[in-house]
Amino acid sequence: MQKHKILTTKEDCCRHASSWSACMDCIVSACGTSWICAGAFGIAPGEMLAAFAVSCIGAGPNTFC
Repeated sequence: MQKHKILTTKEDCCRHASSWSACMDCIVSACGTSWICAGAFGIAPGEMLAAFAVSCIGAGPNTFC
């Protein structure tokens, strides 16, 4: 049984977006498709946005995911 999935495609990794703002757009839209992420966003929106923003620092096409 595989415990961890390595994200390799562009669709799986928002950090491969061309810029920080594109990464943020990708993460927010991906969060909207997950009920657990949307629920967490409803409970703590400020903390979620801060976490998204930090995770997109250094985003670019050759970024490690």
